[in-house]
Amino acid sequence: MLDWTDYEVGLSGRYDIGRASSMGIGYRHIRSHLEVTDFDVQQGGLVQPVPYDSDVVSAAGTAAFNRITLGASVEYRTVRYDDEDAAIALQQGVDGRDYDRTTGEVSASYSFLPGRDVIVLARVTDISYLQSGQNSRDSRTWEALAGVRYDLTGLWGVRFAIGYRHRDYDDPALKSVSGPAFEGQLLYLPTQLTTITLTAQRSIEESIRADNVSYTRTLVRLNVDHEFLRNVILRAELRGEHREYDQTSESVTDAVGILSAQIMLNRRVSLLASYQRYQRLDASGGIPEFDQNLFQLRLRVSL
Repeated sequence: MLDWTDYEVGLSGRYDIGRASSMGIGYRHIRSHLEVTDFDVQQGGLVQPVPYDSDVVSAAGTAAFNRITLGASVEYRTVRYDDEDAAIALQQGVDGRDYDRTTGEVSASYSFLPGRDVIVLARVTDISYLQSGQNSRDSRTWEALAGVRYDLTGLWGVRFAIGYRHRDYDDPALKSVSGPAFEGQLLYLPTQLTTITLTAQRSIEESIRADNVSYTRTLVRLNVDHEFLRNVILRAELRGEHREYDQTSESVTDAVGILSAQIMLNRRVSLLASYQRYQRLDASGGIPEFDQNLFQLRLRVSL
């Protein structure tokens, strides 16, 4: 069966100190799943979604001194795959892939003009697997990036940072992963009712497969939001993703297109209708290419 139930609950708060400094904390519990279209799921011989639970605790703070703004944050995230069905867990090979991830980040920016900043940041991530037999997958990743944040007349906004990332594993037999890192966003407001956003990111992600520990993901996403009526929001999304697996020397490129409409029935209830087209553009090693069409109708209730 392809049934699943996803949800997210959370609580957060922020305390402002003066006009430009603040502190904040937050907690979220996420119930989600890996899609059957996910390359990791398919290569693991899976035929149904892989559910998991995640708890996220975060804290962040910023302090401004004239033109200089300093920031620091820490996030602790748990990932627990659902192995209640032993047959599914055995088939999917995800039993024992549970891990904890801790990420710390420090940043600094200098504003040389209003809305125009130079930024630098450093980030360290520690990943620890819970099962003793998986400790060889434990890793530490550091990255350093520099870039700009630029706001032009309130219609255009750019944030882009580029740098270097390196990951080491506890198992000396596992090859270190290193290379360029980047993250960026371009925001354009052609009208008061339309927002266009282009984002790009290169990151290292965890793999659930037994023969692979992680992969490098390059993601590019284009979003268009338009307020068609006061209570009707139209959205379009085009997303491309490329994965590179070092341990198995595999690569895959996928594309996703989504059209959706949100009708707000009142302040708390809205109806969402969407169409999604999933297309595998390229895959190495004779991995089959495919496409998927998905129609969804959802009811959203906000408390």
